[in-house]
Formats: sequence, structure tokens, C-alpha cells
Amino acid sequence: MALLATVLILVASATIQKQTSYQAHRALESAILFQGQAYADAIASFYQVGNLQQLPTSLNQLINDSRFFHKRHLRREYRLFNGQTWQPIMNSQNHIVGVVAPIDKTPLKKTNFPEHLKSFEGLSSYKDWKFLVEI
Repeated sequence: MALLATVLILVASATIQKQTSYQAHRALESAILFQGQAYADAIASFYQVGNLQQLPTSLNQLINDSRFFHKRHLRREYRLFNGQTWQPIMNSQNHIVGVVAPIDKTPLKKTNFPEHLKSFEGLSSYKDWKFLVEI
């Protein structure tokens, strides 16, 4: 009887651990999608504001746009789990055109992305999800 109880406890514990791991993975994916899109929107805002048509050269410029008095395109710097930071994607003129999360983990979501993120379909790692700005 004690052996059966021990086995049941171990099975229940393994099930709970698997569910917790899945929930953490789902939360990571949600954060990547939300934050990546927020950065892309902020880069587009930086480019469009005041008809200046300039791209930022650092992610900090999205939080404090020195071209204007107290202009923010992004409320704060987003960090991923374990303190990882978003990596900028630079063009040939050394301007930021997007961001990528440096996380080498397999995405849960494989299909049914919004139209502007269709390029994510079938990719095997979050580090392949590039949030680019169309200018």
C-alpha cells in the first residue's frame, strides 16, 4: 500500500512539473511576441515622428528620444527571462531596423501567426524570430 502511494505521488509530481514547465514556456513565448512587437512599433514611431525619417542607432533612443523634449517611443527597456536583453538588428548604415531575442529554444507556436509575422511559421528557434520594421 505504501509503495502504491509513493508511485502515485511520483506520477502526480511529474505531471505537475511538466505542466509548470509548459506554462513557463508559454509565458516566455507570450513575452517574446509582446515585447518584440513593442520594440518594432517603437522603432517605426522613432522613424515617423516629426517627418525626420531617421532610424535609431541604439535601443536607449527608443526610451529617451533626444531629438525632442521628453519623447518616448517605448516606456522602458524590456528584459527577457534570466535578465537576457533584446539584441538590435542593424542595417548597413548601423541603424536599428529590428530586434531579436537571443533565446535558443524551440517555439511552441508554429503556425497561425498574424500576417505581419507570417515569416515566423516553421522556424525552429526563438532566435530566428526577427521583429523587423518595414519602412
